[in-house]
Amino acid sequence: MLKYLLCLRYLLKVRLVVISVLAVALSCGLLVSISSVFSGFIEAVEKGASDSMGDAVIRPHPSLQISDFKTLTGRIEDIEGVKAASGLLNAQGLVLIGRGQVKKTQIWGIDIESQDEVTGIRNDFISSEGRFSGDSAALSIGLLTSPDPVTDKYDFEEAKSWTGKNALVLTGRQGSGDAANFQRSDLRVKIDAVSFSGINQFDSSSVYLPIETLSRELYPDKNSPLADTIQIRFNQGLSDRRQRELLSKVQTVWSDFARNELGWPASWVGYSSIALSRDMQKRLVAEYHKQMDVLMAVFSIVSGGVVLLIFCIFYMIVMGRRKDIAILRSFGQSRAGVAGVYLLFGVFVAIAGTALGILFGWLFTENINTIENLISRLTGVKIWKSSVYMFTKIPNSLDIGSAVRISFYALAASLAGALLPAVSAARTDPVKTLRYE
Repeated sequence: MLKYLLCLRYLLKVRLVVISVLAVALSCGLLVSISSVFSGFIEAVEKGASDSMGDAVIRPHPSLQISDFKTLTGRIEDIEGVKAASGLLNAQGLVLIGRGQVKKTQIWGIDIESQDEVTGIRNDFISSEGRFSGDSAALSIGLLTSPDPVTDKYDFEEAKSWTGKNALVLTGRQGSGDAANFQRSDLRVKIDAVSFSGINQFDSSSVYLPIETLSRELYPDKNSPLADTIQIRFNQGLSDRRQRELLSKVQTVWSDFARNELGWPASWVGYSSIALSRDMQKRLVAEYHKQMDVLMAVFSIVSGGVVLLIFCIFYMIVMGRRKDIAILRSFGQSRAGVAGVYLLFGVFVAIAGTALGILFGWLFTENINTIENLISRLTGVKIWKSSVYMFTKIPNSLDIGSAVRISFYALAASLAGALLPAVSAARTDPVKTLRYE
């Protein structure tokens, strides 16, 4: 009991304790914030791939297209565990919006109903007339307005004002004869919807057309629409193992369809890519994890100064309390008991600092977009740009797993800093101390 009372006395009277607690809190809060933001960014990359492409993707060789793709998607949807499948056709081109406004664009031919089941594309439409058929098109917000240079935000009202107006989409198709016979194709469309997904890759330069319209422009000699990609959405909540089992079944369906319905030789089928969307991002995500590990290592080394700070503070306390320690020893307190006072002191500092640090980290992470916007307005410099970091908002969710790990590290660091002073206190000779002090 005496040990706990003495420890409490130190906590209440030693002002250096506040410095120790704040040092642990700042280091812990810094590491929690960095880990949460970086982990959130990596998670957003993985989720963005799944949201925009589906859970799995089939892509034949770029020189090949899939005819009668709706039959294929129907067979894939018959697999138990598959929610929906949709065909996609893409092309490069230009879009003319108003006088003199010509922009490079990525053109996507989609079946709006099945595409909505796979990617939820209608949720990205901030305005829509609801037609999306024939000569209608959906344009991404970046083609209609530019983001504010300071806030990096789009003018949604200006973008919505383009709904119902006309645009000209220019692309090209392969003409008859040799490979050099490439013909220009002009497609006049009515802007039926404006799209905003929050992912810069799609918001900056996308034009969405009915797949029948784009296929007719690119391949006028074909009677039915073509697709060059099949996107697949599995049922929610499936494990990674179950998704890979479904992917194997999709592979079988695709191989049978390509050989028997399309008449492709085995070599053509072998060139096809069938993969989970998150596997397609695996190399990129692995590099992000490496960058995160390096960043955390650097800041951990910097935060390692907390151990030295706690050591110095505790050593100063021991030197200033040698008489108290000698009195405790003269009343029969063991060396282990004296050392336990300072180790317990270190535990209290670690717990208080860690709790405060996690609170700081959570508050900073939760409000990081507000803080970033405030800094941008005050300095005129945009720190987080969607054109660089892909997403319009900084991830702001606390990474619970990292917070728990950092808490244990903070506790261990505080105990390490208190260990040598505790040993020094335990080795105090009460006779010499009381005699000379």
